[in-house]
Amino acid sequence: MTGQLRRLGVIAAITYRSIFVGGRLWISALLAALPPVLLAAFLSYGVTGSTLINGWGAILVTLVLSVQIPLTTLIIGVGLFRNEIEDDTLPYLTLRTIARPSIVIGKYLGGLAAALTFLLPSFLVALGVTAAGANGVGFPIGYIAAGLAILLLGTVAYLAVYLLMGLVTRSAVVLGLVYAFLWEFVLQNFPGHLPQVTVYYYLRTVGAHLTSGAPLGSYSTSIALAGAVAAPLGVAVVALLIASLVVSSVETAPDHSDS
Repeated sequence: MTGQLRRLGVIAAITYRSIFVGGRLWISALLAALPPVLLAAFLSYGVTGSTLINGWGAILVTLVLSVQIPLTTLIIGVGLFRNEIEDDTLPYLTLRTIARPSIVIGKYLGGLAAALTFLLPSFLVALGVTAAGANGVGFPIGYIAAGLAILLLGTVAYLAVYLLMGLVTRSAVVLGLVYAFLWEFVLQNFPGHLPQVTVYYYLRTVGAHLTSGAPLGSYSTSIALAGAVAAPLGVAVVALLIASLVVSSVETAPDHSDS
């Protein structure tokens, strides 16, 4: 058991380091810079107090939740297995000494840590800029907790979905963009129960339960907080289980045997 955990940790660490090279690094860094820069621009134009706080909430909903989290997790998640598949090196990971689900979990944890390395500092710096320009005006009760919960749960769910896409299709980037900006963005605007098939719906529901302050708290929902938290976590678990089954079907590397 200890050996498996150590190997899982090695996979996670290698995966984490591999993300901080090439185009993924610069695109993720650019996305991370957008919310703080926008809020700093608001502040420089004299937007302060409760107006700036509302602006921070609006950026969380319209930019962070709808663009930054999906794109950052897409860029990172799709590449977690895609390179190994295209280079035909994935079979070499499926050695007998490494439990195949550990490969999936290790890569996911490394990718999750990398995504949060970009997203959490972006969130905290944007929050700091907002607090600095609030002029003593307090945040609504639960406002910060709502934003943080949306960020964390969204990252957990979306990264798992994109990991699975990268594992099963060569068109993962295109499919991921369709999922992010058509499925998640368009369906949540429909009436009735259709929005409930999106992760977005449950993330906004979590925010609405944690605060009443607009815009984070201004979302109509009939789902309890426990269900809203469980849904994104459930999406992540199901995606990782399917990914583990896919990896388990990969033939063992040459000159190695599972027996």
